[in-house]
Amino acid sequence: MKEFKKIKKFFSPLAKSRINGTSLDNDAALLELSSLKNLVVTTDTLVEKIHFGLTDNPYLIAKKLMRINLSDLAAMGSSPLAYLLNLALPKKVTDQWLGRFTLGLKEDQKKYNIFLAGGDTVATTGPIVLSLTAFGSNQKGLYHKRSGAKEGDFIFVSGTVGDSALGLVSIKKELKIPKKDREFLIQKYFLPEPRISLGEKLLTIASSAIDVSDGLAQDINHICMSSGIGAQLFFSKLPISSSAKLLLKNYPRFKKKILNGGDDYEIVFTASSELEKKIETLSKKTRIKITKIGVMTRAKRFKILDHQNHEIKIKHLGYQHF
Repeated sequence: MKEFKKIKKFFSPLAKSRINGTSLDNDAALLELSSLKNLVVTTDTLVEKIHFGLTDNPYLIAKKLMRINLSDLAAMGSSPLAYLLNLALPKKVTDQWLGRFTLGLKEDQKKYNIFLAGGDTVATTGPIVLSLTAFGSNQKGLYHKRSGAKEGDFIFVSGTVGDSALGLVSIKKELKIPKKDREFLIQKYFLPEPRISLGEKLLTIASSAIDVSDGLAQDINHICMSSGIGAQLFFSKLPISSSAKLLLKNYPRFKKKILNGGDDYEIVFTASSELEKKIETLSKKTRIKITKIGVMTRAKRFKILDHQNHEIKIKHLGYQHF
């Protein structure tokens, strides 16, 4: 059974509550606590040998753990408040490792105006397990969800896509590309930039939104499924960095990583075609690249099209945990 079917079958029934304004198919939970504000909650876990290695820099591991959670808040249009931290640590984790790890957290706390509110640490004979739960706030009734897209809405994405996945490829394989391009891609893998300010500014513009974590294709498909409609994604319109283009020119077999590699932590969102000019203005004001990459359709099918409008087939739309 795949991850999302497991969630729907076993865990969605546990999420029903009078204060839970969303279900488990959004980027974060939204709890209706007062007449003015909602509390938004999200959590993510990193596991040694799955998401990172013991020799990886703990300073960067901490920053990634923080930022992937903040990206979920950004996808809901939320302002960060606080976080909880749970750690399962084997004896091999030294004080020096923890010092570097907490330095990464400290720097990002200051950068994103968030603080540690509590947590738990336990010993384990297994791998390192790092889990962070982040809390944010939204104005009552004003938040992004995946289910708001409508037929004819354009699909947009912030930044560039595919860099992180190609960065991971560069770590695992000896690829012949310039050092500066390799370092750029690897940095995008370890240090995503959560689009918190953009997420807030899109609250009155976007009809739906999600962060690109499992893969661009899969995350757009989540919007399709939640909204009950389909989409067309135009591969030739995707924003790809010069470093990624160079790698793909030399190694075209990794082209589909742009679609299903994941870990970009950009915001993909839908909006009425009438708001395209407003989005262009927002892009200029924030100095964040925003690109129109597709359109929502009545047909309940997600299609990826090349420059000749031929369908591109991919076996997996994105990362599968199970």
